[in-house]
Amino acid sequence: MGAQDSNRHLVFRAGNAWAAVPVPAVLEIRALPEYTPLPGQPRFMRGLIVVDEKIVPVIELGEALGLEAEETESKVRRGRLVVLGQEKRRMGIHTSRVLGFVDLREEERAGVEVLAGPIAAIAEEAYMALDGWVAVSTFDKLFGHVRGLITR
Repeated sequence: MGAQDSNRHLVFRAGNAWAAVPVPAVLEIRALPEYTPLPGQPRFMRGLIVVDEKIVPVIELGEALGLEAEETESKVRRGRLVVLGQEKRRMGIHTSRVLGFVDLREEERAGVEVLAGPIAAIAEEAYMALDGWVAVSTFDKLFGHVRGLITR
């Protein structure tokens, strides 16, 4: 990744908040596929899918964080799947909206203390964009937080 790409992130909805991850963590974005539900898992754990012959857990990040659903979000299985990965670890995020790839400008950056509510739990930093704050996470922080919620 070059210096020009260092602030390029994928921005997507997590409940009623915006979240972002660095482009190198994004493996693919696709229509939400059918997934295999797992009994006895937290409600935010939607199930499992297979991506490139690897089993990938699918989560609803907003629900995992306890965020309210976006006003227009439906309870039906619609939306997009963002598949994230690093090394051998993979995670699918079911999201109602993907804004796209955005260059986050340094002058719009702030510390996580500007974020209100549970979205701050996954944030490394925040950027002012989209008429509000975007919680920017790393793959490691996001994966570790979700893993902790599942194994509680």
